[in-house]
Amino acid sequence: MRKLLLVPTVTAVLAAAASCAPEPVEEASPIELVTSDLELMYGIISPNAEVVWDSVGTIVDDTGQNDFAPETDEEWEEVADRALGLAESANLLLLPERAQGRQVWIDTAVMMRDRAIRASETALLRDAEALLDAGGVLYEACVACHEEYLVEQTVF
Repeated sequence: MRKLLLVPTVTAVLAAAASCAPEPVEEASPIELVTSDLELMYGIISPNAEVVWDSVGTIVDDTGQNDFAPETDEEWEEVADRALGLAESANLLLLPERAQGRQVWIDTAVMMRDRAIRASETALLRDAEALLDAGGVLYEACVACHEEYLVEQTVF
């Protein structure tokens, strides 16, 4: 007597297994925007940028030309930290809810992030002239965004 052996095909087994798999569940994002773009700009981005820009420079007055720069390790590190805060703030600008697919917004936020990182690295080198240059190119990134998106501030 012959026995008939039925062997299911691999395809049939895989199809059956796939039909039993649970549907993937989309998890809610834990990210919640807590500020408007304007509040982010004036509350976080601008104060960090101002520390970088105000850290080195020259003042010419009745006493002559007076150069200034951070003097202590702590002062240089404060500038470096504030520049990193600025770089990280650029990532907040890149969140989809803020960027909304706007290419100029995305490009200038990336430019700000990269240039703020450069400013931080430069501050850690304790090179005032290089930090002045890094602050200048950082400023250019801010201006590029503001030319496109700056809204007049009335009351914050």
